[in-house]
Amino acid sequence: MFENIKFTCRLLEEDDVVVAVCPEFNVSSYGDTSDEAVASLHEAMGLFLKECERMGTLETVLGEK
Repeated sequence: MFENIKFTCRLLEEDDVVVAVCPEFNVSSYGDTSDEAVASLHEAMGLFLKECERMGTLETVLGEK
């Protein structure tokens, strides 16, 4: 359901981890490598969007972007 939602992924290095940040939705995650951080961010975004849908706020959240 969320395959067509596009978002920015910015990568930052902090200490020994790579942090992936989606500034549009204020969601972030991390991994040991860039690939792990991006995969983790995709998972976090999926969970975020599912929770927005469950709460009935998905249209509002997507409308703000």
